Amino acid sequence: MYMLSLLLTDGVSEPLYFEESFNKQYVKEKLGKGLVRIWHDVQARVLAYLLGSDLSWYKFDEFLHILGIVHRLMEIGEEFCASKSEALQNSIKKQSSNYFRNYHHDRLEELRIFLENESWEMCPVKPDFTILQLQEFRSLRHILKTWKPRAESVNGRQTAVSSPDCSSSNHSQDGSSITGGYFARYSESGSPFDVGFDEVQEEDILANIGDEPSGYFSDESDEDIPEELKKDFVDENVGDTVINRHSKPNSKKFSRRELMKAPILTNTTLTVLRQCGKYLQMSHLLRPIAFEVIVCMSQLFDYYLYAVHAFFTTDLPVSFRSVYNLNLQTSLKRIQDSLVVPSHLTEAEQDQTERTVGEVPEPHISPVVDLTQRETLHGLAERVVAVESLIFLAKQLEFLHDYLEHLQGGSSFLQQFFSQTVTASAELRRPVYMCVAATAVDSKVILALMAKVNWEVKEVMSQHSKYVDILLRELQIFSMRLEEVVLRIPIPQEVYLILWESIIQLTCKTFVEGFSNAKKCSTGGRGLMQLDFSQFLSKLKKLTSIRPIPGTEYVEHYIKAYYLQEAALESWVREHNEYSSKHLLALVSCVCQNDKKTRQRLTALIEDMEIVGSR
Repeated sequence: MYMLSLLLTDGVSEPLYFEESFNKQYVKEKLGKGLVRIWHDVQARVLAYLLGSDLSWYKFDEFLHILGIVHRLMEIGEEFCASKSEALQNSIKKQSSNYFRNYHHDRLEELRIFLENESWEMCPVKPDFTILQLQEFRSLRHILKTWKPRAESVNGRQTAVSSPDCSSSNHSQDGSSITGGYFARYSESGSPFDVGFDEVQEEDILANIGDEPSGYFSDESDEDIPEELKKDFVDENVGDTVINRHSKPNSKKFSRRELMKAPILTNTTLTVLRQCGKYLQMSHLLRPIAFEVIVCMSQLFDYYLYAVHAFFTTDLPVSFRSVYNLNLQTSLKRIQDSLVVPSHLTEAEQDQTERTVGEVPEPHISPVVDLTQRETLHGLAERVVAVESLIFLAKQLEFLHDYLEHLQGGSSFLQQFFSQTVTASAELRRPVYMCVAATAVDSKVILALMAKVNWEVKEVMSQHSKYVDILLRELQIFSMRLEEVVLRIPIPQEVYLILWESIIQLTCKTFVEGFSNAKKCSTGGRGLMQLDFSQFLSKLKKLTSIRPIPGTEYVEHYIKAYYLQEAALESWVREHNEYSSKHLLALVSCVCQNDKKTRQRLTALIEDMEIVGSR
C-alpha cells in the first residue's frame, strides 16, 4: 500500500490500481474454481478407498463410525465449496444399503431367537426409564429432546417444525450444539476427524431390587393400587435380577406406588429398543436410505407384535374370536403375509426357499412358559409382561414419531404404520386376557347346577340357589390368585379392568344361558331368578371395585321379560337383538306356555328374523 501511495503522487496511480484490482479478482476467480477442483480430488481419493474396501466385515458400530466420518466429510464439502458430494453420497448409499439389508436380516433372526427363549419375566428398570438413557440413543439425545418442544399442534396432532437437526456442522458428535463452522473451529489447530468411537457410558436404568425378599418395597403410599391388590407383598424371587453389561444398579429402594408406575418390559424389549437406536443413527447419518431403514425398524415391532399374539392367544376358545376388532385382524394378517415364512414349510423347505430380507420363520414359545396351570391363572404374569412390554415399545415409537416423519420425507408409510399397527398393540389386550377370563369360571359346572334348580316353585323363595355360592367361590378363588400374581409383577389398572369386565360379562351370559334352559317357569321361579342374580351382585361388589357392574342390564332385562304379557313380548323380541334365537325361543316358550297360537306366531317371527340376519 505504501508503494501505491507513492505511485499516486507520481500521477500514474490510476492504471496501476486498476491492474492490482484486476489481478486480485482474477486470482479470486481462479481460486474459486479451484475449490471445486480441490474438493473433486478429495472426493476421488476417499471414493477410491471406499470402493476398494469390503465394509461387510465391519461391526455395526464400526460401520456407523465410518458412516459418521463420511457424513462429516460431506458437510465439510458443502461448507468448503457448496458441493453436495454426490459421487461420495451415491457410493456410501450403495454400500450402506447392501450392508444394512444383511444386517437387518440377521437382526430379525436374532429377534426370533430372543423371543423363542424369552421367559417373559419383568426386567426391573427404574420408574423414570426412557429410551434416551440407552447408549444407542446417545448421539441423538439432543435432537430428540429439542424436537418435541418445537412442535405445533395441528388438528390435535403434533407436527414438527424446523427443529434442530445434526445434519449441519453446528452439532457435535453427541448432538449438542456448537457455534461456528468446521473451518472456523479448526482454523488454528485440530481436525474435524480427530474423534474416536463414542465411549461406552454406564447406563443407570436398572432399579435396585436388592437381595432381601422385601427389598423392592417400602412403606410409602400405595394409593394408586386397586383396593383388591393392596397387600403386604413378599416376593420370594425378587433377587433374580437381570444385569445388563452397560447398566449399573442404583442404591434406591422403590415403594409399591413407584413399582406400579415402573414400565413393564423384558430383556427382549430392551434389545429391540437398542436396535431402534442403531437404525435411527443410520437413518440420521444417511438420509437417502432413511426410508428403507425406517421400514425395517417397523418390522422389528411387527414381529414382536406377531410373536406376542402367536404365543398367548392359541388357547383362546373359538367362540370368543369376536374380541378381535378389524384393525387388529388386518394388522396381524398383513404381518403374516409380508414378514412371516409359512409355518407349514419344514426347516429344509425353508432353507431351500429363497427368502427376502424381510422374512423370518414363525416363532414358537419357549417350553419354560407354562400357560396351563389354573393356580397361576394360566400364565397371567407372563401374559401381562408380554402384552404390556409390547405396549411400552409402542409408546417409545410414538415418542419418535415426529422425528421419523422428518427423516422419511413425504411418504404415507409411517402414518399407516402408526394408525394401524402401533395402535393394535393395546387392542391385543382383550384377546390375550380373555384366555384367562374364559377359564376363571367353569360355566359347564354352573349350567349343570342351574339345570337342577326347580323354576316352577309356587311361592317366591327367600333363599337363593346353591349354584350362586359355587359361582361366587370360583370368583373369590380367582381374586386370591390374582393377588398372588401381583406378588410377582404389578398389574396395571387397565389390565385389572379388562380382566374383571371380561369375567363378569361371561358370567352374566352364563346366567342368561342357564335361565333359558328352563323348560317351564312359574311366577315363583321368576322371583328366584331375580333373587339369585341380586345375591350374586351384592357379593360381587365386595370382590371388585368396578362400578357400574358390566352386563347387569343384559341379565335383568331377560328376567323382566318373563313378566311381559303376550302382546308386549312381540315388541320386546323385535327390539332386543343382543340375545340369541335360542334364548328368545326359550323365553317365548315359558311366557306363552298356555297360549299355543301366540307361541307359534312368536316362534315363527324369531326364526324369520334369524334368516334375514336381523339377529
